[in-house]
Amino acid sequence: MEINKILFPTDFSPASENAFRYALKMSEDLDAELEIINIYSIPTGSAEYAVIGVYNQMRQTAKETSTKKLMHLTQKYTKGEDIKTSSIYSIFDVEEIVEYADDHNFDLIILGTKGERNSLERLIGSITTGIMMNADRPVLAVPTNAKYEGIDSIAFATEMIDDSETVLKANEFANILGAEFHIVHAKRRKMTSRLSDKGAELTEYPFGFTDFTMVEDRTIEEALNAYIDEKKIDILVMYIPKRKLWERIFHTSFTKRMTFHTKTPLLVWRE
Repeated sequence: MEINKILFPTDFSPASENAFRYALKMSEDLDAELEIINIYSIPTGSAEYAVIGVYNQMRQTAKETSTKKLMHLTQKYTKGEDIKTSSIYSIFDVEEIVEYADDHNFDLIILGTKGERNSLERLIGSITTGIMMNADRPVLAVPTNAKYEGIDSIAFATEMIDDSETVLKANEFANILGAEFHIVHAKRRKMTSRLSDKGAELTEYPFGFTDFTMVEDRTIEEALNAYIDEKKIDILVMYIPKRKLWERIFHTSFTKRMTFHTKTPLLVWRE
């Protein structure tokens, strides 16, 4: 795989600003083109918007505000470097960002994430997780407190079934960054393990890896977070397969929980 173009959507929140600093440094290390976009909109439904002139003026004002904020963001952190920015009008943030990434052939999407803020977000997730579930390219979610200090270690969370192709891509990503590549399998402490049935498959992976670790805890999330802390993992990679409906629901829900709760950037590939 190659990472030549990185898309960074921003909503100008503190979490997004932190993720921009992360994306900027990663793009420099990868020698990749970085483009920043903001999806802006105006409130709809009020009676005064029926007047076309008023609507158009509000839309133009919103675009100008977006453009100024993008300029301020880049000037604050890039020291005069020329980074492409785009302000795009849409009422469907997720769909617009995914389509923009497709139309312009980006290799990676990076954006910020923060903890759940309310019951609705717990139920349906955030724009970040929406993009993860719909983008046809890897998406890197950067938590609020994550800092880019180079990538020394990347871990792939495997189920040890149907993920060899994505493991290979994750390994290539680690090689691009010059990072160690770890593989981890996490399970709940009381679940019956089938590792004896699947262990032989590890020798069939067409590449090397630093180590393979099996971890368990009260929940899978806790097991992975403990592993991340112990191994000092810089990026955790997860794979979302298509599979049956109930499996997709599980993976979607689990990935959302990891996105909200992990302290480490989460890279997601969707089948």
